[in-house]
Amino acid sequence: MSAQLLQRQAMDKHGIVATMDVNGKILSANDKCSQLSGFSIDEIIGENISAFDITNMSEQEKSDIFVSLSQGQTWQGEVHSLTKLGEPWYVFATLVPVFKSPPRVDHLNCYCHRYIRTKAIRDETFRRARVLSKYH
Repeated sequence: MSAQLLQRQAMDKHGIVATMDVNGKILSANDKCSQLSGFSIDEIIGENISAFDITNMSEQEKSDIFVSLSQGQTWQGEVHSLTKLGEPWYVFATLVPVFKSPPRVDHLNCYCHRYIRTKAIRDETFRRARVLSKYH
């Protein structure tokens, strides 16, 4: 088994992993990505990342990220979206450009760690506090 395949297997077991082209088209995704989003692997592959309505970023921020990635820079940050059933999900993502022949970026690897429970609980607590404050 190749070192590259062993590395991919380790990453697949550890977290959410996806690969996309430089335009955001998803080329591969692991089972954890499917479980988080509620979409099947077949529904994910071939979609553009923009189809997964990233709720915590403006279109300009998303564009800036892809410009940076196309220039070979790694990006890290929080990503919020909704599952297929409309439930919120939260991850800390690292997007890494992969070069075929520098300086040309061939594709992007995305590695994420989920933190849905604590983030969702915090958001729900703030939402309830706002609702209650309207009545006091």
